[in-house]
Amino acid sequence: MKTFFLILGGILSFFFFFSCSPLLSRDWELVLSLRDVPKAEGDEIYAGDHFVNFLSESSAVAINYLNQFYLTKDAGRSWFKSVIPTNLRCQQPEPIDLNNVLVGTPQGAVNFTVDAGKTWQRIEDSFGLMAINMLGHEQGLFYNWSRLFLYDARTQSLNEVTLPGNLGKGLSCAALALEGKIFVLGQNGRFFMKDRASQTWQELKLPVKDINDFSFDYQVASLRFTMKGEGLLLSFNKKEEAWAIFHTKGSGKDFSYITLLKGYFGRSAIAPDGQFITIMPKQADEKILVLKRKN
Repeated sequence: MKTFFLILGGILSFFFFFSCSPLLSRDWELVLSLRDVPKAEGDEIYAGDHFVNFLSESSAVAINYLNQFYLTKDAGRSWFKSVIPTNLRCQQPEPIDLNNVLVGTPQGAVNFTVDAGKTWQRIEDSFGLMAINMLGHEQGLFYNWSRLFLYDARTQSLNEVTLPGNLGKGLSCAALALEGKIFVLGQNGRFFMKDRASQTWQELKLPVKDINDFSFDYQVASLRFTMKGEGLLLSFNKKEEAWAIFHTKGSGKDFSYITLLKGYFGRSAIAPDGQFITIMPKQADEKILVLKRKN
């Protein structure tokens, strides 16, 4: 009887959470709420803050500041773990798929795996480039607060891109789009685009009136363009205390705006295909939320 009530309580808690979801958009649905951070068998502690990116309802990659890499295929019930051979404080992983993952760090070079974390290789001349954005398997961007590079995976070569001069305290996030377009977002909320072959940046206007009055926290923003030409900019609106999405198709010049998720201020990640969003809360006792776009 006791077992029955425990199971019943778990089921009711599940439905209560999802029925009382802080989700505010009809375009997205909450598909996973994960209490435990990534942990493999034999781990004695939860080692540092985790950066998690779900690629589907069941599969995700994650890293922490101690260079431990985790991968799950069963929605976090079990995790495969390996150690990335680099200096401390790895940053958020950039998965192309579950096998191909890149990881940057402010204290070392970018490392990548092509076999789901079993082995790792180092990309030379990438020291201190802690953030990565890939568009498919062959091209992407490596960057930190003050420098931006185009990356060619075929030759493992890096070519520096001159940034706009008015990004406030520095670069918040960057993304490569189809047809060679590059998008960057400054920590002051200013948003720019340029063609790969051009030296001239064009400032873009996002559809909110108070974009530059620090209502949005762009230090936790995520930016992603997909192979279908869609663009998603995810940021936290401090006035609304909610996550918001700027969405575009085609040229990337016209963005729509939707309020997505109430509360849960922390970090965010967007899956490569733009279909899943992971919200990592700031507080350790809150849950990792996974959102799926409705088709």
